[in-house]
Amino acid sequence: MNMSEAKKVLVRNVRRGAKLLDGLCPDWYKLININILDLSNARNCIVGQLGLGYCLNHTDFNNGFALPYREYYSFPESHRMLGKLNDRGWNYLTNLWIRQILKRRRLA
Repeated sequence: MNMSEAKKVLVRNVRRGAKLLDGLCPDWYKLININILDLSNARNCIVGQLGLGYCLNHTDFNNGFALPYREYYSFPESHRMLGKLNDRGWNYLTNLWIRQILKRRRLA
């Protein structure tokens, strides 16, 4: 897969992940601190930050993060994706999530 194709997959998966969160935890975007958001860091990624909130108590939400589905929704399991993304790739993925968050904040 070339870089252009990979970016398209990431864009699609981030949109898919944001829609999942919209259905399971409608205020998820308010709970994310975009100043520390870092998809390569398990504590500061989307799942890591929401893990401190009420969202992860939702059974369907937990099931959605089973390992086979993490990449499908662009909630990467960091150590599994380290070989697939370089620093630029992680930054790109983080920025895609920031765009989804800011879009929802503007519409709220």
